[in-house]
Amino acid sequence: MNTEISNICANIAAPCSWIPVFASRSRDDSEKAPLVLTPAGRNENIRRTQWGFDMLQRLADQFESASVGYVEANGLERDADWFVLKMQEELGELTQVWNKLTGRGRRRDRSEAELREDLADEAADLLGHVLLFARQNELDLRRAVERKWRFTPTP
Repeated sequence: MNTEISNICANIAAPCSWIPVFASRSRDDSEKAPLVLTPAGRNENIRRTQWGFDMLQRLADQFESASVGYVEANGLERDADWFVLKMQEELGELTQVWNKLTGRGRRRDRSEAELREDLADEAADLLGHVLLFARQNELDLRRAVERKWRFTPTP
């Protein structure tokens, strides 16, 4: 596995049997085609990588800090409804950009590249608010993944 991918994998804290990612083969491998990591056991080129629940916790902490600063700076109150309403707001903004990208909304002189960047920004906002919602409601996302997605991230 190339150094960049190895470093990414090393920085995600809890190992798991698989996570869908794309990786390049190392320079020592004879083939130059991309290596796609798939569920363990399906082919000999599988690399075990790590599930990022510790990474999600770190992100949640950073989003919490940013959110507290945002509400303080703008005189807002984060009550129980605020968390779910912010997720809905961000999903609406993501949908609006998606509609523009797929020809269902006016682009307003925004290029494809600008809209793709907007889409990434809105997805990041939504992720942040999902993590804030989970944190506020003391949701165990790890156990929920095990239940709903039917795989077990291991520590």
